[in-house]
Amino acid sequence: MMKEQEVYVEYVSDRNFEEPFEMYGKKWQFCNVKDSKGKLDIGVYCFQEDRCYNYNYFREAMNLN
Repeated sequence: MMKEQEVYVEYVSDRNFEEPFEMYGKKWQFCNVKDSKGKLDIGVYCFQEDRCYNYNYFREAMNLN
């Protein structure tokens, strides 16, 4: 069960040296994001959805350790 957390966050900028990658038929890239409280953090951008996801949510949703 996922902890309550933000799913979508605001894109801020690309992360240096991060290349796009394919997972589950979608193209993703790690990026810098800002949550609703203004905290800067790492996030994951989905090209097909044009949307940034909270990093912890992404890991749980993709079942990554």
